Amino acid sequence: MNCDFKHLVDLSSIDVYLREYLYALCLDIEHAAKTKLMKLLTLNKNEDGYSIVVKKNKYELNQVALAINERLSD
Repeated sequence: MNCDFKHLVDLSSIDVYLREYLYALCLDIEHAAKTKLMKLLTLNKNEDGYSIVVKKNKYELNQVALAINERLSD
């Protein structure tokens, strides 16, 4: 391959620019998703928010139990 140091510097600069752009894009997508979720939850008269926390905690406890059982069975 015919590659000199200048090409590597250019490639590094492109890599940094792309990384910064994709990071900002991901943050924007995450914010939009959270905003939409909060709007849907706020407008839902049947949801008080506490049931979501209870479901999340049950799910996480179940995942921990599954991981422990998997390690013990090895």
